[in-house]
Amino acid sequence: DALIKILPNISSEEDILLTPNHVTCLIKSLRLNNDDLRIAILYAMPFVGNKAALDAVRRLAKYEKFNKHQAVVEWVGRSANL
Repeated sequence: DALIKILPNISSEEDILLTPNHVTCLIKSLRLNNDDLRIAILYAMPFVGNKAALDAVRRLAKYEKFNKHQAVVEWVGRSANL
């Protein structure tokens, strides 16, 4: 529940310090059947994500319930930078 509240409020890389292991855990959590958590993670990914995160977000972007979120659109749109 705490992640669902905190992650969407991240607005820069300086807002949160995550280790590579933390990011890996977030990526794995995108597979969980918890849409609120997945959406919260998607909003944080532009600031904490990496190439592996981008691949996971691309998979979710195929589903309408996720690709309508601005976080998904922006992150996938930024893929040329990674």
